[in-house]
Amino acid sequence: MVIVYVVLGFFLVVMLVSILGDQGKRPGPLSGPKQPGSDGAIQQAIASGRKIEAIKLYRQKYNVGLKEAKEAIEQMARDA
Repeated sequence: MVIVYVVLGFFLVVMLVSILGDQGKRPGPLSGPKQPGSDGAIQQAIASGRKIEAIKLYRQKYNVGLKEAKEAIEQMARDA
């Protein structure tokens, strides 16, 4: 009976580690639409020349990395 509890406990620990480990992973580039102009705060920051703030806002909204956010903001600034 003790062996059953040990195996069950081990299984639960492995499942928890797996679930908690996946929380920090970012979705891939195809994770969702990134619609330029869909967020007024990002557009305002770009229009005011606050590029770093715009990048931070973009990263928070779309859960992307720094490089992808920087490229998106630069493209949005060129298109504006």
